[in-house]
Amino acid sequence: MPNYFFDVVRGEETGRDDVGVEATDVGAAMREALRRCELLRTAAEAAKEDWRNWLVVTRDETRAFVFALRLSAVALDPSVADPEKKRPARGAGQSEGRN
Repeated sequence: MPNYFFDVVRGEETGRDDVGVEATDVGAAMREALRRCELLRTAAEAAKEDWRNWLVVTRDETRAFVFALRLSAVALDPSVADPEKKRPARGAGQSEGRN
């Protein structure tokens, strides 16, 4: 299983992930990156840090760039980070498509 690394870029400072996480594919790596974005945002808000321009940069086991996520662009649905959680059921009067 491939290993992916999730570096955190905070302005001029980069926190390198030297451990990494095994993931079955890029989709699984994306879910892990989204989970990390939410954890970082929560911790930064608690510390009253401005996280809006922070990035999580994902690299593969050769350290090649795969993708990057800007924390301010990630609107996390909990079911993305934890597929075991169920999405809330749609209420009466809500529809899937446009009218």
